[in-house]
Amino acid sequence: MKHKLLTISLLAFFFFLSGCQNIFSKKLIREGIATFTINYETTKEENPIVILLPHKMYTYFKDDKSASIVEGFFGTFRMVMLNRPDLGQKYTIVRILDKKYIYETNLDGKPFASSQMQNMKIKLLDTSFVYKGFNCKAAAIYCPSIQQDTFLIYYTTDLGIKYANVNTPYYQIPGVLVKFKLKLLDVVMDISLEEVASKKIEPTTLEIPKEGYKYVSYEQLEEILNSLQ
Repeated sequence: MKHKLLTISLLAFFFFLSGCQNIFSKKLIREGIATFTINYETTKEENPIVILLPHKMYTYFKDDKSASIVEGFFGTFRMVMLNRPDLGQKYTIVRILDKKYIYETNLDGKPFASSQMQNMKIKLLDTSFVYKGFNCKAAAIYCPSIQQDTFLIYYTTDLGIKYANVNTPYYQIPGVLVKFKLKLLDVVMDISLEEVASKKIEPTTLEIPKEGYKYVSYEQLEEILNSLQ
């Protein structure tokens, strides 16, 4: 009788865990908006520009196209990392006051966001867990320009976005980043997923702007952004 009760208890516990997994894990959302929180490891004493930087990033995605958008400087600065695998291209789109710039390259080209994260090493880990309701895995990252010891980033394949990382230094990661670090403008950012909403995305959100933008090289855009500091 005791063995029977133990078996029933174990089965009940197993199904409870399975039920939790099904409740909290969201599968293959292919269109919507992901909201991220940005925290800064660089202090305002180390770099005063931190005071003006945003604390949210929004990623809009549909049909494998995606646009990650940050706005700061009280609305005077806007940066968009636009991926257009249907065109075989990716774009860094920047507006500073009335000045507008686009850096364009193919999917295998140098992502602009990698400029301050050289010599990075990535090791995918064989771990699985749920983070913010999504099935995730982790990778160990060594990047001396961010910190001297290894840190972890998380990613998921529960969001139906191919080529999600082609515009970041993490292009080798086989999934959408949900917790990671970036260094831009000599500022280290810790970026974490807050929520994902399944929502119809207007096509214009994922289009390449046509009016008033000047196409620039990688080096020119780097110089422009460095001038903000």
